[in-house]
Amino acid sequence: MTPLRLDKISIPIFLGLLWAQLFHALHPTWVHGQYYDYGWIVAPVTAWFFWRRWTGFDTPPILAHRQKMTLLTAVFGIIILAIFLVLARTMERFDPIWRIPLILHGAVVFATTHLTLWLVYGKRTSLTFLPLVLFAMTAVPWPTQVENSLIGELTERLLAVSAPLSRLIGIPVELSGSALIADGRVIQIDEGCSGIRSFQSLIMAGLFVGEFVFLRNWFRVALVVIAMISGFLTNTLRSIVLTWIFFKDGEIAFDRAHDMVGFLAFGLAAGLLLLSGHYLEGKSFQGSQRKPPGSASTSA
Repeated sequence: MTPLRLDKISIPIFLGLLWAQLFHALHPTWVHGQYYDYGWIVAPVTAWFFWRRWTGFDTPPILAHRQKMTLLTAVFGIIILAIFLVLARTMERFDPIWRIPLILHGAVVFATTHLTLWLVYGKRTSLTFLPLVLFAMTAVPWPTQVENSLIGELTERLLAVSAPLSRLIGIPVELSGSALIADGRVIQIDEGCSGIRSFQSLIMAGLFVGEFVFLRNWFRVALVVIAMISGFLTNTLRSIVLTWIFFKDGEIAFDRAHDMVGFLAFGLAAGLLLLSGHYLEGKSFQGSQRKPPGSASTSA
């Protein structure tokens, strides 16, 4: 019978507590934020993904062979981490959706996770868990300036593409700033219509599919790129459909169809993502045998 290793218990407990307190700090953003409600899905799925990897993980610890890493150093590091977490939680209590402390909090948890795995098991193991940690980090809000710049860029490109395509199908639409004008009536494209929500959600979904089917790293990158492209294309299709409804049936019909068409566009993008993941899964493991999810060699 294989003896129970202490690290197989202590490391998951430490990392579990570390991420649990981060997700607890993030949950007001998931409740009140406009684009991050998928964090409720990310948290439990991250725990499942980690457990799936950990149960197939058999790399022995190398910490005992590191002369520079002493118990005193480890205790000092934990104290510094605890002080930072207390300060971060204090700032977050003043404004639970203030992004700067949340982003710093997430960055420290990210770094601590990989430093722990690196010191205990080595660089290769730390990199093996990187795709999973990146998936978990999608629950952290983006910097406001980055998000606003992306909203503006997506809106501009969406309008630049959807306006001429709408004219091709017979809708006399013209582009004016951030609005489309059809038959003298203004179709206002707000930031919700920019596709930022589906863009962020699909990046999360791309990382999810890559980890779910355990793709090789380059295929995971390709899947995230596919997620971004499919999100833009389906949101452009959504804009054209809504423009058609507005032109043919008026503003009331447009308002009624707005959310439903958005859900259908996201569902189409997610379906394309799943099909792409299934195809890449076949390419990833063609001619090779699948390794257990904890094995470092599978992420090469």
